[in-house]
Amino acid sequence: MSRKGKRNWTEDMNRAVLECKRKAQESLLKDCPTKQNGRKKGYIQIMKELWDDMGYGYLGFTGQNLRDQASRLEKIQDSIFSTQNREENINQLEINDGEYATTHPRPALSLHNNSISQYPEDSLVNEEISTRKIQPNLPSCEVFPSACGAKQWGSLSHEQFCATINDIYDEIQKKYI
Repeated sequence: MSRKGKRNWTEDMNRAVLECKRKAQESLLKDCPTKQNGRKKGYIQIMKELWDDMGYGYLGFTGQNLRDQASRLEKIQDSIFSTQNREENINQLEINDGEYATTHPRPALSLHNNSISQYPEDSLVNEEISTRKIQPNLPSCEVFPSACGAKQWGSLSHEQFCATINDIYDEIQKKYI
């Protein structure tokens, strides 16, 4: 059994096979050509006839070979197209990030002054907080009981530390009640 050598596809052949497939599918949508026995032709058979009419019949490709090559080429085109779309989306996101950074400067966080009002994008949150008065469900008790005596919290004694924390807690509780 003899075997034909592998044929190399040229750019012209690739364009021609894609054009044949497109025309074959269009002709099926418009009017289905029929065989001599009255049955409809498939798009592979129509594609093969168009291929032969273009002058490539001497190469001996079957309709199946043409269909496979057209499918490979479409898959390559789709992957190139999706890669380009992905790169465009990434570039667009980088542009949007750059525009946002230039139009919305964010001040550096300072541990000494971290009020909410210094962030311009949080103004809606500030309005919401100031317009709504939510009654917190805070327990009325000492947060840190000062019963422990000998502990040290840095330079503060345990009693001083507990008193400071309790004062802060009371301030918060008064602010929201």
